[in-house]
Amino acid sequence: DKYIMPYVARVMSQQPVQDDIIAEDKASNFVNNPMRISPRRPTAKGATEDPLGEVPLQIGADAIINSPLGDKLLPKVMNYLGVRGERQLGDSRSDEQIFIDHIKKNLLFLYNSVTPEYRERAKQWYVGANKLSQQAANQYGLTLAQVAGVMAALSPQKDWYMNYDLGIKTIDALSKIQPSDVFNKDMAKAYRRMIKAQETAAGKKTHNAYLKEINGKRFDELDPHQEAIFVRFYSETTNPEKGHRVISPEGELLDFQTTVKGEKSGTAWNGFRDIAKAISIARDGSRENIDDKLGMMHKVRSFYNNILDPMSDQGDVTIDTHAVAAGHLRPFSGAHIEVKENFKVGGKSAVTGAVGAYGLYAEAYRQAAAEVGVLPREMQSITWEAVRGLFTPTFKQQKKNQETIANIWKRYDAGDITIDQARQEIFDAAGRIKRAAWEGPGPDNPISQENGNQANSGNLSNSSLSGAGDGRRVGSEPSGPLLRPSRS
Repeated sequence: DKYIMPYVARVMSQQPVQDDIIAEDKASNFVNNPMRISPRRPTAKGATEDPLGEVPLQIGADAIINSPLGDKLLPKVMNYLGVRGERQLGDSRSDEQIFIDHIKKNLLFLYNSVTPEYRERAKQWYVGANKLSQQAANQYGLTLAQVAGVMAALSPQKDWYMNYDLGIKTIDALSKIQPSDVFNKDMAKAYRRMIKAQETAAGKKTHNAYLKEINGKRFDELDPHQEAIFVRFYSETTNPEKGHRVISPEGELLDFQTTVKGEKSGTAWNGFRDIAKAISIARDGSRENIDDKLGMMHKVRSFYNNILDPMSDQGDVTIDTHAVAAGHLRPFSGAHIEVKENFKVGGKSAVTGAVGAYGLYAEAYRQAAAEVGVLPREMQSITWEAVRGLFTPTFKQQKKNQETIANIWKRYDAGDITIDQARQEIFDAAGRIKRAAWEGPGPDNPISQENGNQANSGNLSNSSLSGAGDGRRVGSEPSGPLLRPSRS
């Protein structure tokens, strides 16, 4: 109750329109939203678990280890920078727990590297997303699940600011398009601009064929893929605003996102396949359709759940590129192998529905959250913001910075420096955690007193990783079914 009920009060005060979902009597019993979907979706004919059944299928380490995926994936992740140093302990922990412990400790370091005030705001990201989604549902006559599904479908490779903007533009366009509307000259012109920007001749040829097929057709004559093309270019030609706003964790729309030159940041649309999925969910908000359209990827499915039901006790956690980077304390992009192997490149098990190393990271986030008494998705929100502030886009774009951070971890793996020294050097190289866009102007975040001087103290946190400062010791046991703080 110490951690959960104050949060319930915040959710209820921010979202009175959701009394049917987060009513006081339901919140006290932690009733999960019935429109949640399982983060794990087995697809094999011989699968014995039903993702739409009464028992939700969470993604965790077990879904990887208890499938052929574990034997293929574990040797890869155990060779990642930093994990090599953790595994030198020669203790009795399993390989997966060594990996989880390394990620967990880095997350706790980031968590303790920002002020309590920063954490209190950053952990409300999904409360704010839920609030904005409910407002959109009310405005456009949709359900919360439909809007959350649209946002999730359009989330791949997008930050929340752009993701939300595109979700609203998609829903708004659908609300205005009439069956008799045609793909007109302005829309064709906008499509040609996109075709011109294609990098390959094959891409240009493909999209020219799409344009030829759709040009001059009525909306009610189109197939789902063509509808996605129509919606994008209808929005692009009828909505004069091309930028997108910064959004506070509490769900307030702030000023427009800007570039380093002070100009409005552009908004890049998703691919037509993702837009088609969003359109389908906006039309058919059944749980079965949402489950189908959001596919197998744990990140998209968990993101939907986190927006739909931030108070869920099921431990849903959204692991994207930044979340992987936070776990490794490295300035990752989508091109890094650690990020790729969190997703499809890591392999999959159709029997358990596990894809990539996602379940290992999810377990690390849950264990880290349990140690400090927050929800897993709150741990993700806080460390997601912290790592984005530590490794800014400008910092990540420079190859020498990537090499500097990687070399620090190599020295740790070789035993030349302790884990505390490695983390301190990383903070020094990156210039500490910069202010988030939603914080407004002011000084950057100093390292929190809870972390202090890691190289000298030998402790990561009084509440978690006290003991040998280099982290090379026996870790904690897996958290098992514990997905949220105890209510005792």
